Amino acid sequence: MFGSGKAKVQPPIIFQGTEKYEGRRSNCYNQKWKLELARYDHQIEILWNENAYANSELLIDWINQMLVPVLPHRPRLLALDVTKFYSISSTHEVLSTLCSNDILPSFIPLGCTGLV
Repeated sequence: MFGSGKAKVQPPIIFQGTEKYEGRRSNCYNQKWKLELARYDHQIEILWNENAYANSELLIDWINQMLVPVLPHRPRLLALDVTKFYSISSTHEVLSTLCSNDILPSFIPLGCTGLV
């Protein structure tokens, strides 16, 4: 959501699992996967992760592929809800990606999202 109140970036939904299944039960899983995807609007980005949580890899991909292309070319502020995936190494990668795109992060402390 932008300051204007308009949504310009596809919101991601993260599911537990993988995007591609292989093996003897793959047909069943792939059919369920296709049925699940069909339930969502094409403007929602569906992502997959083994534990269904955001991680630095998913966040960096989202920044580079979805956020940056719709942002104006000037310094920006991005408010991020702090989650448990932030470790020293992953925070450095995320911060580096944000910095290289002229985005200033504002980390919302755990338990404070509802106050924003």
